[in-house]
Amino acid sequence: MLPQHGAKLRDRVGDEVTLGLRPSSLSEHPMGKETAAHSTIRANVQVVEPLGKNIDVSCELLDGSPMLARIDARHDFPTSGEVKFYVDMEHVHLFEPGEFGPSLLHPEGAPQNETATLASGA
Repeated sequence: MLPQHGAKLRDRVGDEVTLGLRPSSLSEHPMGKETAAHSTIRANVQVVEPLGKNIDVSCELLDGSPMLARIDARHDFPTSGEVKFYVDMEHVHLFEPGEFGPSLLHPEGAPQNETATLASGA
């Protein structure tokens, strides 16, 4: 998480939360100064859909959850197998667990994708 999230999450260390990502918050390459090696998600490619300047990559996370990434188009993107995406940490959302859990970072809310557990270094 970003340093500015620390105060909002301090009391949540070790708690289960739901991680929300927009498809455009994922990239094949690090994005911005806040993207680090630990800000990655590995997934198995299911479907690649060309959309002009972008491609939508439907994936399955290693825990079996579905995920969609919208990345810059390229003709040689793998159509199967495991890939690594970098997460734009400035655009992540964390929610209370459950289908309609309130946002922990942004009161306006966002879509939900994956369940995660905060590490003690958050």
